[in-house]
Amino acid sequence: MTERLKRTRHPGIYETGRSYVVRYRDQSGRQRQRTAQTLDEAKRLRAKVTLNPAAVSPRSGPTVAEYAEEWLCMLAGVRPATAVEYRRDLETYILPRLGGIRIGALDARRIRKLAYELREEATKRAPSGRSWSTVRRILAPLSVMLSAASEDGVVPAKPWPRLPTPRRDPLKRRHLTVEELACLLAALPTPQDRLLVRFLAETGLRISELKAIRWRDLELDSDPVVCVRRRHRLLDGEQETKSERSSGTVPITPQLARELKAHRLRNGQPGAGELVFTGPTGRRLDEANYRRRVLDSACIRAGIAPIGFHVLRHTHGSIVAAATRDVRAVQRRLRHASAAFTLETYIHLLDDRAGVDAVARALGAGSDQSSA
Repeated sequence: MTERLKRTRHPGIYETGRSYVVRYRDQSGRQRQRTAQTLDEAKRLRAKVTLNPAAVSPRSGPTVAEYAEEWLCMLAGVRPATAVEYRRDLETYILPRLGGIRIGALDARRIRKLAYELREEATKRAPSGRSWSTVRRILAPLSVMLSAASEDGVVPAKPWPRLPTPRRDPLKRRHLTVEELACLLAALPTPQDRLLVRFLAETGLRISELKAIRWRDLELDSDPVVCVRRRHRLLDGEQETKSERSSGTVPITPQLARELKAHRLRNGQPGAGELVFTGPTGRRLDEANYRRRVLDSACIRAGIAPIGFHVLRHTHGSIVAAATRDVRAVQRRLRHASAAFTLETYIHLLDDRAGVDAVARALGAGSDQSSA
């Protein structure tokens, strides 16, 4: 069985566990590899044999598609879901347009042209064209791949154009008002549907985290909390949350705890290892199906435009921000890794009056002391 190669911090040198493999390309552009017993020997060998066909002639060397297949097979250090997304975006958007080009001939002009084609292309979800944020996400695997190609000596330098940087406008980040949320809850058809939406809005959990919540993750007696440990996504199934910060306990109200107990009773007291929220057949919730089948129509009945599940998370953050005026409280509730991200997203909801009043109180106190 072939040993799996582990990329080292030295371009073109890989570790097998017992030795090192040096990969390079000859003058014809064919990939070669040689073995060394130590890292120092591998570095000397790499310096001796490295050739850069792209520097000699951009017509030599592998095509973008050939190098992409090699790179995807060697991809390490990313989550399985990320690897799946990289392959999907390469095969769907990039390789059909650039796959036949020699990687040495790929320049910033071609990549810029591809970026603007993707930007202007109308899709079902974006009839007027994709956002620059979406375009940059689609091009992400190409950017990472070209960085690896530069490290491997396949291209002399990473060719990458300057593209428009999407600016995050917090005012365009949608959330529901308290009144809209109440109308939505009233429009949902069953107690289970109302509980699911209220649970997301009251806890701020991501839909992927809700899909992995089991009864053993709930403390419903005194000081009720939800223990967030895992998440479920279609791409990579159930696994640990995306970061250490995402894991933790989320306090809930006694009223929500009582509704969860009633929900468990209605469903025949499922065991501790069973999922809390499921689909109609008792299997794991399919969020896309649920949104089409239940949420969209409930939004229409409530008189609001259809929403995605993440809007409920933003609604939670918005309510906390407006009530506490404390970005740290919002960060703790939403379990954001970065307080800067929380501040950028919710700063428009932190009432300016709080600062004005604080300054007025301080100046007033100073005046009183002076007059005394």
